[in-house]
Amino acid sequence: MKEIFFIKTGKAYLPEIEGYGRAFTKKGFSCGVISPEEVARRDSANSAFWFFMGFYPHKIVSKGFVVHDYRSLSTGSMRGPKDFLKRAFQPKPSLRVFLNENVKKRMNFKDSVPSCLIDMGVDFPQWGAEKGRDVIYDYVYVGDVSRDRGIDRLLAWFAKTGGGKRLLLVGRCDEELRDAYGSPNIIFAGKVERERVYEYLMQSETGISYVPRGMPYDLQTSTKMLEYAWCGLNILANDSPSNILTAKKLSFECSRTRDPILGLKIVNTGTGSIRGKLSWDKIIDDSGLFKHLRP
Repeated sequence: MKEIFFIKTGKAYLPEIEGYGRAFTKKGFSCGVISPEEVARRDSANSAFWFFMGFYPHKIVSKGFVVHDYRSLSTGSMRGPKDFLKRAFQPKPSLRVFLNENVKKRMNFKDSVPSCLIDMGVDFPQWGAEKGRDVIYDYVYVGDVSRDRGIDRLLAWFAKTGGGKRLLLVGRCDEELRDAYGSPNIIFAGKVERERVYEYLMQSETGISYVPRGMPYDLQTSTKMLEYAWCGLNILANDSPSNILTAKKLSFECSRTRDPILGLKIVNTGTGSIRGKLSWDKIIDDSGLFKHLRP
């Protein structure tokens, strides 16, 4: 096969597409991003169609190689039934990809479809890694700024205890939180391009990894922590299972603080080696994917 098409819906936020695309291009594939509605006219035996699941109850690929990628379990109050529907009522793909062994076990497919594990990587360009740091912000948080994720607790705490420190928040933001907490010391950058995220991180001293507790977050890698580590930031985190799992996986030094909100101080003692571990090229090569997917 020559082409890989990543299927993206309008609502999905999938930063891994860029990392996948660069890694696959190096292996000789042509990569593109299309909507589900475009699949039929692209259908070809020379193409692979990469779905980020998602519920697709009807078969929309008849000739191409089909990948179902489970980057997470379902969210919300109906997450159990949603995962059951994904497991029981979707056409079988050519290959399944799972974020990690925990997600694979929870999905619990019982068929002969082959699978591999591809954890999260970091998609910042390697050439930028040695760029000098010009610190403007004391703290930075990258991710959705919403009550659903508990960020209102973080903002309320910082408004009371932050003193003259500056906190930058990068990501989609609830307007009510922006209105309630916007100040000279709490800056809302909003959603920006990936290149700008990198620039903001390199202007910051400490990254905040605040991940909700509960499913499916407890089984997921903390992407924020990976990005902060790659850029060489200090890291403060809440003691969610996701943060603890990620710190352990990367062999970070992790100590408790007395802070009721950010209870973990995490030290990255080897930024250079961390970048090697987190590159998409290495993660994908180590997954065994190319035994199944050949250019």
